[in-house]
Amino acid sequence: AQDAVEDPAATIAEAAPKGLAAVAGLLDHLFLVAADVPADSMAEDEAVNSGLATLAVLASRLHVLHAADDVALLASLALNWQPRLGARGPSGPVWRKMGRQVSTLDCNGFNGRTDRVLGHGYHSEDEAVDYYCQHIAASTPRPVPSTAGGV
Repeated sequence: AQDAVEDPAATIAEAAPKGLAAVAGLLDHLFLVAADVPADSMAEDEAVNSGLATLAVLASRLHVLHAADDVALLASLALNWQPRLGARGPSGPVWRKMGRQVSTLDCNGFNGRTDRVLGHGYHSEDEAVDYYCQHIAASTPRPVPSTAGGV
């Protein structure tokens, strides 16, 4: 059974299943793009059960790329009766507690160029790819120049 979030002041890492401690930070970055999961899946009473708590522990940084005009996610909202993370972006106390571990990119400004019908193709737009590259490059260790040979 998964652990429940009992203390509202607990961090998501503390709320996640205890066996994950050995692999915390396994991934440098995890990009949630057009995520068709409930926007409140990181609510304190849902965080562990949604599986996002696991992802939050496994990744050093979570990135949420979202677009309010993503028609596919609006359809999912109509079917599921719950706002989608990929349409709304992160909000709520658990996301705020994660602080700098979470970065977001609002894709409304460039959504719809590739997929004009559903507006669900922004993951491959130049702005999104630049975002991925910038964040990955910023956390990639640079090789230290060798001083061999007296230089």
